[in-house]
Amino acid sequence: MSSVLKSLSARRETARRERNMWRMINNSTSSMRNELIEMRDRQLSGHR
Repeated sequence: MSSVLKSLSARRETARRERNMWRMINNSTSSMRNELIEMRDRQLSGHR
């Protein structure tokens, strides 16, 4: 019984770590996306 609880808590810990990782990835990708959009807008305005 205790081993089942242990594996469940370990799985929950792993899921929490993955969620934090995804949050970091999403934050970094959103900032990178904003930079890309700004660069594209600058290029478009420069072509006009």
